[in-house]
Amino acid sequence: MATTDQTQRDGTTMPSSTFSPVSNAGVLMNWAPHQVLLGGLALAWMILPLTVGADLLSVRNIPAVIVLLVSLVTIHGRSLWQLAAIHLGFAARKATGQTRWTMSPMARDTTVGYLDLPGSTGKRLKPIELVDTKFGGAAWLWDTTSGEATAILRCNAKPFTFRSAREQAERGTGWSDLMRQAVELPGVTRITTQARCLRVPYPPDKPARSESWSAQQLRDMEDRDMQDTMMHDMILTVTVRQADVEADARRRGGGAVGLGQILKDRVVSLVTLAVKAGAAWDDITWLNCGQIRGLCKTLSSPDAWTLLGKHFELPDHVPLSTSYMEYADRIEADAVCARTLWIDQWPADPVTAGFLQRLVIRPDMQVILTQTWRPKGEHQARKALDNRVAELERIKSRNESMGRNADMRVERELEETRSRLKELADRHVEVDYQGFVTIISNDRQALDRDTRRLRTDMGGTLHFDSMRGQQWAGWVAALPLGQAGR
Repeated sequence: MATTDQTQRDGTTMPSSTFSPVSNAGVLMNWAPHQVLLGGLALAWMILPLTVGADLLSVRNIPAVIVLLVSLVTIHGRSLWQLAAIHLGFAARKATGQTRWTMSPMARDTTVGYLDLPGSTGKRLKPIELVDTKFGGAAWLWDTTSGEATAILRCNAKPFTFRSAREQAERGTGWSDLMRQAVELPGVTRITTQARCLRVPYPPDKPARSESWSAQQLRDMEDRDMQDTMMHDMILTVTVRQADVEADARRRGGGAVGLGQILKDRVVSLVTLAVKAGAAWDDITWLNCGQIRGLCKTLSSPDAWTLLGKHFELPDHVPLSTSYMEYADRIEADAVCARTLWIDQWPADPVTAGFLQRLVIRPDMQVILTQTWRPKGEHQARKALDNRVAELERIKSRNESMGRNADMRVERELEETRSRLKELADRHVEVDYQGFVTIISNDRQALDRDTRRLRTDMGGTLHFDSMRGQQWAGWVAALPLGQAGR
């Protein structure tokens, strides 16, 4: 993703972005290492017998030809081998009963709870520890398998559409500053944002006792006519890799104590910039154990909103048990059906800040837009971009030497990659970026209808991959836990 500027009529400079297509560049032409290896083995199987007089058109070469042809094909940056592995993985989970889960939290010592996430084949549930920081009631997630600690913040965004172009530009610049700061902070490995549009019972919060008589009458009238309403909020998560801050964590007490203090420092450093990027300062909350459980519970059980406390916390005596049933194209969690789509094509032309607003501000559809940002240092990013430019230029040169017409996809990706190199020299920051859209409905028919509507509404702007056989990963991305794009 590259950032540029567009000048408005009033002379204000508005940040805009362009998105590179999914790269097909590999270690050799468009091939990934496993494609080169399998294709090379297939060629060796066919060519080496020729040295002893064997026939190239022998029947024994048919399997090698099939392997070679399969290795040549790349779809949306993935080989046929990778796509086959995804579908075989889903089939294996289904055959071994791994497409159904039931989750329940426990508590012990300083770990105040567990959140069980659907695991991959062979591991039914993956426990994520929920650790109390012992300051301000905040909690964080600790994945002891990967050594990652994640803080979860909930906030509301300031209005955007009717703000001045100058303020909109400042918010775009604020997010760029946040990404730059994240690269400079040791250990920060992932930042995840969620724009959530969810249906909640009306009113979503309890009325204050101090309401005036007229306000109470208005609320009573609305209560008679409105059964539910759409709630819009934001989830921001910050993830720190324990291995990158091990020495500092030991100096601060080691284990969960030291890691929790480091995570707090990272959150405080980034929250100020999040406010500049549009988060409402007085609405930012670092979630505690009860609030995290509450947001997870209400995602799959909408009626659970009535069980939440004043600050959206789920009482300890209410179980968080959740049953899942995974299908190839959707997942059913308690009372809802959900489908997650991966955004595999972003706008080819420059777009201004806020272009995704019509995706998540919807009056009658439950949608969660999850965006994952992985900061990369300048040296690492430049090396990756230089390698991509070199590979694309080799493809372009080969097409020219063979007299072929220019491949516009290669031309466009080459132009975008060079633009990102130029931006890297100016801003010294690069991010790996992914986007997921989760649609939540009451039943399968409504889910299919909402999916068609969303695809139609965003056609020409975004293109979606159906993530068949990967809906368990899509649901994990939709949960307000910052685990997307792992």
